[in-house]
Amino acid sequence: MVVGRVTRTGDPDPDCWISLESLEEPGREDPSVLESFNEGGFRLTRFRPGRYRVRARMDGAAAVYSREFDAREGTVVDAGLLVLRDDGAIAGILLDAGGRAVDGVVSLFGRDPATLRPRVVGTARALGRQGFQLPPHESGPFTLGVRAAEGWARVEGAADERGLAWVEVRLRPYGRVEMGGLPGVEEPAPLRLLPLEVPDLGSRQAPLEARPGATLEGVLPGRWSVRIPREGGEEAREVLVPEGAAVRVEPR
Repeated sequence: MVVGRVTRTGDPDPDCWISLESLEEPGREDPSVLESFNEGGFRLTRFRPGRYRVRARMDGAAAVYSREFDAREGTVVDAGLLVLRDDGAIAGILLDAGGRAVDGVVSLFGRDPATLRPRVVGTARALGRQGFQLPPHESGPFTLGVRAAEGWARVEGAADERGLAWVEVRLRPYGRVEMGGLPGVEEPAPLRLLPLEVPDLGSRQAPLEARPGATLEGVLPGRWSVRIPREGGEEAREVLVPEGAAVRVEPR
């Protein structure tokens, strides 16, 4: 059995959703039976022993979670007091290497309630000195993925007790890929770059293309596979693109 209480500023008995989440089987539906009492009290029963947490949510407020706990057969666990608050906001500004405010796209990662895995739950444009603003997905820690013409970033942060956070995002430099030439080939086919291991900024990194002799700017640092067209197929070469520097690929 799990007991606890949920409240909201100005409302000691809020009308909200309370669920028990399994940490061992995140995709499993809520296995418990809920009983509600006055003054926000609740009791959860009829679930298997295991490791859990309690989640409380209501319209107009960010979801909140209890501590994680082990529930054993025949025991009572007190999940404590869960305090709902009005939606806050995650706001900030993007700064390039010179400290100038720039435009970009900001993605907010939150945890999927079903799987507890990170997923994008909101996106906003940053407009120079006006910056950006995103509603928090849930209370506590958050992650931002940022793309701009001047650079990229992946930022960890946490909202305060009011659900508010301000972030100055310092952009990191992209890498470059320099393609060597193919002497004697009049119209060489383009080379393809496929991402293998690059920072997750909230949107899928599409494959890139470049002609031999060209330089690709704005490439995310990390591991890439360069696919070089050959007669009858492709040759694959793995390259590591450095941050703020160039790597050269000789297709010969």
